[in-house]
Amino acid sequence: MTALDELAAAGGVHALDLEGFILGSAVVLEAKRLKAKAVAEYWKEIAPVRGDKDPHESKEPTAYGTNWAEDYRESIKVYEDKDGVVYVGSDLVPLADWLEYGSIHNPEHGYGARVLDHFGGAAGAHTHGLFIG
Repeated sequence: MTALDELAAAGGVHALDLEGFILGSAVVLEAKRLKAKAVAEYWKEIAPVRGDKDPHESKEPTAYGTNWAEDYRESIKVYEDKDGVVYVGSDLVPLADWLEYGSIHNPEHGYGARVLDHFGGAAGAHTHGLFIG
């Protein structure tokens, strides 16, 4: 009797039975890291960079952080939590949310949604981060 036959005789394998193995797999974790790196690189490629002329002519830090032209692009990073969840996002809140969803002062740009679409992901409720797995 093969291992597959034994599994079938035992009633099959459930996703919960494999969850710990999959999450703990070094191969799966490395694949998630590589995918996240590709996602971050693409997101940075399409991320806006404010022009050389700051509309408020100020380079002083704001309540939201620094005020440099490339702040949003540079804030896009790969994150990994202790449970093996890997995700890509920006911690530059609220700017990341304004760029994604718009506000009363600027239109919706949907950079995160574009990244999801580019990589074949399904759009869902997300703010400034995209989960890889």
